[in-house]
Amino acid sequence: MKDFSDKEVEAVLDQYFSEIEVPEIRSKAAVWNELSANADANNQVHMLPFWMKMAASVVIILSLTSSLYFFNEKSIEAGKDKMMAHALPDGSKVSLNAGASIEYNALAWYINRTVALKGEGFFEVEKGRQFTVETNLGSVSVLGTSFNVKPQHGALSVACYSGKVAVEGLKQGQYEEITKGQRVVFNSNNITDFSGKFDLNNGISWITGDFEYRDEALSQVIADIESYYGVQIEMNEKINSRKYSGNFSKVSLKDALEIICLPLDLQYQITEEKVQVFQ
Repeated sequence: MKDFSDKEVEAVLDQYFSEIEVPEIRSKAAVWNELSANADANNQVHMLPFWMKMAASVVIILSLTSSLYFFNEKSIEAGKDKMMAHALPDGSKVSLNAGASIEYNALAWYINRTVALKGEGFFEVEKGRQFTVETNLGSVSVLGTSFNVKPQHGALSVACYSGKVAVEGLKQGQYEEITKGQRVVFNSNNITDFSGKFDLNNGISWITGDFEYRDEALSQVIADIESYYGVQIEMNEKINSRKYSGNFSKVSLKDALEIICLPLDLQYQITEEKVQVFQ
């Protein structure tokens, strides 16, 4: 074995120790500051994804809720030449006249029993929360009852067949509560509003096809004819208030007008374009 001199050994040791990295000796304050800075950085990194996840969750929930509400919107429409019946989620029933339609939300039904109605409809309402029918001429609110709603020619006509009905028109002061056998008509123009009784024995003429009148205003009789036969009839306002008494059942439009006009000494005309009643 070769012997090394002291100088050679010292040179080797100097070379070895020169290649070793000795960690810097720092104070406690320096070390603590570095750890605090790292902790703050880590918190910032983790906080951003957390709030982003929360925001994304809220957006998803709102989107799902909106989608569920939208897809549960129901639209029911009767054909132009036929009537139809429809059962609502709580068992309430609606009969739609020809060309009429309703819209409601099935998902929110037991919280908000509201129906948007276009055209004429007859409602049989199960007892429960407030039931509201909205039209372009006003609204009808009930708890449990049966009633007929007809928004037509700028007038909202509501007839109550059982229970109690609250009717609200578009104009200020147009509010009326009616009970069984009462009818109210609210006009959106300058025509005088009307409220009074009607004969319950007549039934819903546009559903049954049976018409019976006792001293009824001609304007109401003609409105019933319009609803049942699906036509619009032009009539001079001067003869609107004339009274008619009579009855007929499931006859043609021509025969119905003949039966109505003859005792009142009126004329009628039916063409492809329009139907007229005049003196």
